[in-house]
Amino acid sequence: MHTGLGICSQCGAQGTIGTKCEYCGSTITISHNSLGERNSMIQSWDSFHHDGFTIVHDNCIGETDCPSYQVVEGIRTGKQGLIDVNGVFTVPCIYDELTAYLDYEICCVNVDDQYGVISFKGETIIPLSGYEQEDLFVIQHKFIVGFNLVYDIHGTLITRFQSDERIMLLSQSLATTYPNGHGIYRINDGGIALPSDYSVVKMYCDNLFLVSKFTNGATRYGVYNTDSNRFSLRTEFLSIQYRDNGRYEARLQTILDNGVTEMKTLTFFIKDSDIFIEKEEKQSFQTGSGNGCVFAALLGMVIPISLYLLL
Repeated sequence: MHTGLGICSQCGAQGTIGTKCEYCGSTITISHNSLGERNSMIQSWDSFHHDGFTIVHDNCIGETDCPSYQVVEGIRTGKQGLIDVNGVFTVPCIYDELTAYLDYEICCVNVDDQYGVISFKGETIIPLSGYEQEDLFVIQHKFIVGFNLVYDIHGTLITRFQSDERIMLLSQSLATTYPNGHGIYRINDGGIALPSDYSVVKMYCDNLFLVSKFTNGATRYGVYNTDSNRFSLRTEFLSIQYRDNGRYEARLQTILDNGVTEMKTLTFFIKDSDIFIEKEEKQSFQTGSGNGCVFAALLGMVIPISLYLLL
């Protein structure tokens, strides 16, 4: 009778040969050493072979030609786990679904619609809970769970906030919907980048938000830059619209002290996560009259909005 370290033929969990598996209750019969010798020289996962298990390539997320781990599925059970290049099941095949994030060495797992996060060693980071799979995101070594929890990569709760909806960005910022409006959180420390009193918060690019606020009978628009923690375009513009060739148009109406209404139109584009003004046009007219004058001021060079606001 064989003794020593072996693995379960159903889920791949390690244990003593001849004993029952602590995860699925099957008898451990396969020699751990024989499996390791068989797969220790794996150069490509296409050459992996073990009776009862198959590789699930699509469940690994990360850019690498030959990852050190792969998601495996038990042919008889349909359960998923994780195996390394030596053929060692670091996570037994006991989960209904397992997604491996190679860059972070963590797995998002699902059992009976309970979702959680474990390490590649099988250690629990975030316990199984009732939130849905699409409500768990991994970004910048942070977990966003549901609509109001942010954890670090070790499972430590960073912040808890109240919201009904959220948009993930790579800039470690989080646009959220609150009962009384929209705002922006910083997910690295849980701080508020923009208070939740805006009508709409939408994403422009990685670190720019289009925001709007209803004030004095009109909706005003602006663009907020989370990297610099400032408005690239203040919330004073009547509209911001995409035109063509990557250009945007922002319109601002101002009533001067002498009663003249001035309409300003800025043409801008986004580059390197910031706004650059390309052209400015102004139209002024006396309130109540149809006469007015139009002039266009073409800037001699394209300048970033940070310099334009100082002019």
